Amino acid sequence: WLDLGMTNRIRREGFDYPFQAKQDGSTWDWGQRTRFRGTAKWKNFRTLFELQGANSGEDAETDVVGTSTFNAANFQQLFVSMTLPKFLDTDFRTDLHLGRINLDFGSRRLVARSRFSNTSQAFDGIHLNLARHGQWRFRAFFSQVVFNDDTSDRLGLFTNKDNRFWG
Repeated sequence: WLDLGMTNRIRREGFDYPFQAKQDGSTWDWGQRTRFRGTAKWKNFRTLFELQGANSGEDAETDVVGTSTFNAANFQQLFVSMTLPKFLDTDFRTDLHLGRINLDFGSRRLVARSRFSNTSQAFDGIHLNLARHGQWRFRAFFSQVVFNDDTSDRLGLFTNKDNRFWG
């Protein structure tokens, strides 16, 4: 009923030639990302939280890589969900998520959780999945984009800018 986990990734990255006018010399940093995750399940209900801290080992104000590398701390996911394996006594599996979520759709070209950058894109909203196993699947979502552009908000809870994203 309870699942707790942690991941940590450290990598060395940089470049030797400046691409900004005000920048001198090369830039190298240590990109680090740490995620803490917890899931609790009870019957058809589940709650999940995922806290992420990402930094580059450099000062956030002068780091040329920017917010794709640095985010002091951010709730990547914080939602409750309900799963009904046989919705209304049919073969339809129904999943409903409400809260802060990460989305992966299809081939992941347009909507996906970033696997490469140090920070990931999150959305505040609702996600519905309706499917008949092995035959078809219908997904719908309505959300606000969570922006990773405020490095001073220590928990990153309220970083929406009224940009709706749905499909």
